[in-house]
Amino acid sequence: MTFKHRSGGSALPRAAALLLALLFLFAGCAGSGGAGGTQPPAPSESGIDSGTQPPAPGQGGADGGAQSPAPSESGADGEVSDKALFGDFTAKDTEGNAVTNDIFADYDVTMVNIWATFCGYCVREMPALEELDEEYRDRGFQIVGVVVDATDQKGNVDDALLAEALDIIAQTGADYTHIVPSAEMFGKFLKGVRYLPTTVFVNSRGEAIGSAYEGAMEKEDWAKIIEEKLG
Repeated sequence: MTFKHRSGGSALPRAAALLLALLFLFAGCAGSGGAGGTQPPAPSESGIDSGTQPPAPGQGGADGGAQSPAPSESGADGEVSDKALFGDFTAKDTEGNAVTNDIFADYDVTMVNIWATFCGYCVREMPALEELDEEYRDRGFQIVGVVVDATDQKGNVDDALLAEALDIIAQTGADYTHIVPSAEMFGKFLKGVRYLPTTVFVNSRGEAIGSAYEGAMEKEDWAKIIEEKLG
C-alpha cells in the first residue's frame, strides 16, 4: 500500500505515514472472519486439546488421510471407553430426548458437527450436511450436531437460544439429531474447541477417528472425507 504526498502541501513525516498505513491495513482486516468471527482462514485438521492428536507427518491433513486411534477396549456390559469423545455423558437433544454415548453405537462412523446459533458459517453449511446425512445413512453413517451456545458450561439451558436453534434447524432442514451439551461434555472435548464450526468423526464407541476439522466446507469436500472415513 503506497501513500502519495500532495504537491504544494505539508508532507507527512515518513514515520507518521507508515503508522497511518499500518492502521488502515489492520482496520481493513478487522471483522473479516464473518458472522461471530468464528471462521478460521481455511478448513484444517487440528489436534484440539481433547485427546485427539494431529496426524503424523505424511499421514494426515485435510485430504482425509488422518489415521484412526489404536483400537481400545470399550469395556464389558456397555461400559464407555475412556477414549470416548465426550466420555460417559448424559444430555438431551433439542427435542428434549435423553442422549448418551449410545447415540454412536449403531453407526460405523458419526460426523459430529459442533456449531452455534451466532455462527453464520455453521448455519450456511447445514443444508448440505442434511443431504449428506440422508445420502450416506444406509452405509452406517450419521451426522450429529452439537449446539454449544444453547447451554452454559454448567449445562444450564438458555431457553431463548434453544428456541433460536430450533428455528435454524427448521429453516435449514437439518433434522438430524442435535445435542444440547451437558456439563460433562464441556469437561471433555468441548473445552478445547477454538473455532466454529468444528467437526470430528467418531466410531461406534464414540472415539475420535483422526483429528478434528476446523471450519466449514463445501458438500463435495465433506463427501470425499466421508468416503475415506467409511473406507
